[in-house]
Amino acid sequence: MHEMTTTTGLIFEPVKNLKINANYTYSFYMNDNWYRSTVVRYSIEPGVLQDVPNYNKDEYKKTMSFNPKHVLDTYASYSNTVGKHDFLVMGGINYESQKYRSMSAGRKNLLSAELNDLNLGTGDMTVGGGASQYVLFGAFFRVNYSYAERYLLEVNGRYDDTSRYEKNSRFGFFPSFSGAWRLSEEPFFQPAKNTVNNLKIRASYGQLGNQLNSSSYPYISTMSMSLSNWIMNAEKTQTVSVPAPTPGNLTWEKVITKN
Repeated sequence: MHEMTTTTGLIFEPVKNLKINANYTYSFYMNDNWYRSTVVRYSIEPGVLQDVPNYNKDEYKKTMSFNPKHVLDTYASYSNTVGKHDFLVMGGINYESQKYRSMSAGRKNLLSAELNDLNLGTGDMTVGGGASQYVLFGAFFRVNYSYAERYLLEVNGRYDDTSRYEKNSRFGFFPSFSGAWRLSEEPFFQPAKNTVNNLKIRASYGQLGNQLNSSSYPYISTMSMSLSNWIMNAEKTQTVSVPAPTPGNLTWEKVITKN
């Protein structure tokens, strides 16, 4: 098993009060598994060995997986003060992409009890594989405004698009805002400021998006295949299972917070 993560970042200020940030992260996970089993025998009388029933395995298996991931975050922010007005504006994008790939192989009736290689097997061979991909793209913004440090306003928004849902349900917009009034900065509050130096009334509302399923394709019904114990034309027949039902309107979960 091997994991690696590298991150590259860039920050620059092309004009006064305007800052641009860019970060890119590349990571991957590699796994090289192998499994070896030999025939298990037992003896109940001297000189006579017997195979353990239902456990007569002589097999070598090998599984390899490689999961690379790309993450890009880029955003710009601008802040300034004009008289008693303070404001900050920020906007950016977020991109994530990850692929999952695996391959497995096995061989029975090995010629060696110590060496591990598929070419040393003379019996049945099994192969398998799998691949999937997940992509997320989001755009976000934030606006902060303050007047004379008395009246405060913040507005946020994020627009996300995920590959985990079907095309008509992949998008979600999640806004939030908050407003506050600092009574302690008002002229009428000055006589009480020696007792209470900071008093603020604040109200907020926000939405957060959550992807309900960690599967890459939770909206797609799948049918697994296997070999049955029925023999037709000297071969075991293939069977296909009935897929589990999936909801037709699977989309983002919205979590709402109010204060």
